[in-house]
Amino acid sequence: MASARQLDKVLQHAARRLVWPPGAAPAKLLGSFKQFLKVEEHRLKMFHRAGAGGRELANARAAMMDLVLRRLYTAADQHYRQHHDSAPVPLAFVALGGYGRAELSPFSDIDIMFLHDTASRGRHQHPYIASVVEQVLYLLWDIGLKVGHSTRTLREACDEANRDMQSKTALIESRLLGGDPALYEEFRQALVKHCVRGHEAEYIAARMADQKSRHEKHGDTPYLQEPNVKNGCGGLRDFQNLIWMAYFKHGVLRLADLRPHGALEASEQRDLEAAYDFILRVRNALHYLSNRANDVIHLGLQPQLADEFGYRQHSVLRRTEAFMRDYYMHARTIFLLTNTLAERLALRPARASLFGRRPKTESFDGFVQRDGVIAAGRPGVFREDPVRLLRVFLHAQQRQAELHPDLRSLIRQHLRLVHRSFRHSAGARETFLALLQHKGQVARVLRDLHETGVLGKFLPEFGRLTCLVQHEFFHRYTADEHTLQVIEHLDRILDADRPPHANYKKIFQQIEHPHVLYLAILLHDVGKAANIDRHAEASLAAARAVARRLKLDTDDTALLEFLVRDQHKLSMLSQRRDLDDQATVDAAARIVKDETRLDLLVLLTFADSIGVGATAWSDWKEALLWELYHRTRQELTGAERARHILARRIEQLYHEVSRRLKGQLPLEEIYSHFELMPASYYIHTSADEITRHLLLLHRFFQQQHDVESPAEALAPVIDWQSFPAQGFSRVTIGTWDRLGLFSKICGAFASAGLNVLSAHIYTRGDQVVLDFFEVCDRDLAAVTDERAIQTTESLLTGALTGREQIDFHKLLTRMRAARGPATHLREVTIPTVIGFDNDISQSRTVLEVQTENRPGLLYTITNTLTELGLDISFAKISTEKGAAIDSFYVQDQQGQKITDPDRLAQIESKLKEALELLAS
Repeated sequence: MASARQLDKVLQHAARRLVWPPGAAPAKLLGSFKQFLKVEEHRLKMFHRAGAGGRELANARAAMMDLVLRRLYTAADQHYRQHHDSAPVPLAFVALGGYGRAELSPFSDIDIMFLHDTASRGRHQHPYIASVVEQVLYLLWDIGLKVGHSTRTLREACDEANRDMQSKTALIESRLLGGDPALYEEFRQALVKHCVRGHEAEYIAARMADQKSRHEKHGDTPYLQEPNVKNGCGGLRDFQNLIWMAYFKHGVLRLADLRPHGALEASEQRDLEAAYDFILRVRNALHYLSNRANDVIHLGLQPQLADEFGYRQHSVLRRTEAFMRDYYMHARTIFLLTNTLAERLALRPARASLFGRRPKTESFDGFVQRDGVIAAGRPGVFREDPVRLLRVFLHAQQRQAELHPDLRSLIRQHLRLVHRSFRHSAGARETFLALLQHKGQVARVLRDLHETGVLGKFLPEFGRLTCLVQHEFFHRYTADEHTLQVIEHLDRILDADRPPHANYKKIFQQIEHPHVLYLAILLHDVGKAANIDRHAEASLAAARAVARRLKLDTDDTALLEFLVRDQHKLSMLSQRRDLDDQATVDAAARIVKDETRLDLLVLLTFADSIGVGATAWSDWKEALLWELYHRTRQELTGAERARHILARRIEQLYHEVSRRLKGQLPLEEIYSHFELMPASYYIHTSADEITRHLLLLHRFFQQQHDVESPAEALAPVIDWQSFPAQGFSRVTIGTWDRLGLFSKICGAFASAGLNVLSAHIYTRGDQVVLDFFEVCDRDLAAVTDERAIQTTESLLTGALTGREQIDFHKLLTRMRAARGPATHLREVTIPTVIGFDNDISQSRTVLEVQTENRPGLLYTITNTLTELGLDISFAKISTEKGAAIDSFYVQDQQGQKITDPDRLAQIESKLKEALELLAS
């Protein structure tokens, strides 16, 4: 409740300010009410900043609003009585929903109902009702409040409650603000009689279904990078949902009142109340910081929230991490406990089986199973044999059964039994490893282990990841949730019948070490809990310690270490290196050493990548990973055989393309294309695509016969394909190779307002280039507008022929100025990181750039490299949640690597200077 001192101040202010002169129209009070609200809203803001709890502030704002609404209602009532002869009729002024339960966040709406029991005269209400409703509502609107309102009879209110679950919920939390208390009491009795009694099972089922759909809509996890504190998993609505179900089950609207019914432990009540108050306080802060009703903790707001909540860590990053971890811990409490309690409230008697018989009850190992649900056979089941704390999950896995909510609570109460000697015991060790042997059935049991607290106690290395914030810009979840998501994606492979998961099915079915793979995923990120830059090394050290504790044999230990140590190698090589370069394939083969390790690592790579978030995986990444996988596997099984397989594919493609283009193109043109293109082009290019490319290049060669100047010979041929469902267009460009070509193409795209999502550069042996770009417009959609396409082609042609001297710097500057400053919240600061790799390629230096993605970025990088006299022979471009991660294979003007430290430092310095200028 609001503090007595706070409420006393509000009352004193109201006594001075909200004085209604007798006979004055309520509208005359408008100025006084506005000034009163302005002062009191400011006082509430200061109360919040002084450390008021979530409920304390919400109660205080509701109490302040009660004063305003009650005085408005009284003024409207008295004004009618003084100016009308007809007698008033019974009318109740009622608060509903969140306002009804006296919880109003700073920018929350106010829901009210005018309740009466007077029949309307046709379309007209009684003059008293019409007068009061009109004056109250107009004044509330004029004051500037957002009001949800209704005017109903008792019967209409009950009918609406039975028609709509949300309305029923708002009505059960109603409270009388003014008017006729007898009428309101009659309504409360009617509501219970006609809308609650006899509707208990129906309402609880509807609330459970509503919670399920709401969870799915908001990510199905409390651990999102930008959680919704109201409607998200573990948010305020989950807590409120529990209260509403409790009202229908036991007739109570307070958590404390559930305890006499045996539905709630004292510790559970304490934890839930604390979590709810914290998250409500976060919501209040979000409203004040956003100056609107915002319920999402955007990344840009997280540092401000950490400061406002008084976190004192030295760096902004650590303060933000500490605040968000506390938020996730509280959301986790609400999510897990409300789910458990909701299950208790929703449980029905066991279903009868065929012919009316009760389902069979089976007893085993201290537990009983009935109707697919396992319960404890007796309260002391875990004290008798602590290893049952793990074994019960193995039983559930083997029997495809659920754990009873009371059994989950009993497990949590006995976590103290999972101590050092338990972790080193043979029984616990063998049970845990057995859990990891069941392909496709591990994720669910590991999530149950984690939610009950057993997993973190048994594997403290993983336990330290609980609710740990991940600062990498591309991660959507906390570290523990990401790990569980990865395991869920791995499990999904086994029964998948559609890509991308089904693509890995055969590999997963054939592996013989599932326990090592699952364990590697569990441990692959545990080093992040150490809060050090070299967390990969910490993860490897933890994996070795766990292997010793679980007494893995030498082979399994080596396999575990390999998977944890080299977890990112395949994704890095496939997405950031030139797969045409044999050195890339050789590097992959050296890393994996044999086919078994390759299979395990490709499964981990896929699951880990898609486990970041559904948008983190793409057809492009899929194609690159499979290309590297197949080429590495062929290298491991024999390079000669690999060359034979590729040669056979190229021959088949040649015959198919020749058949399709017979009579359209000269045979020697087709033959030359197959001779001059690099081998990797044929690994993932279909006959359809090659046919399209040849027709494009045929136009280019025909164009060469008609040129009248050297400049015209440089004009490109351009082909567009739009993929609206995927949100991009593919632009294919054919022209002659030359220094600075890539930079000019990127400048033209940027000047046309297009974003480059990916780029693939192919240079034929005759110096004809065939470049592929995936681009989208400013709305992240495919480019379909003809004017935009014409503008882009004009810029490309002008830039590549030199016919027009295009100053891309000026064009981009004008475009940025025209767009004006960004108004959206910046999600996260993405640091600029520049690196060089002189080991992977024999003849080229690999330059890597990670920075914030923005219009003109690719042009800025490539133009800077051109000005430095560097030739770009290959590039891989990718974007991840607002970040660009680009790799460029470069050589100097003599066709050599760049190895001189001073020259490398100069390149890095010039790039950073150019990127800082772009960002300014």
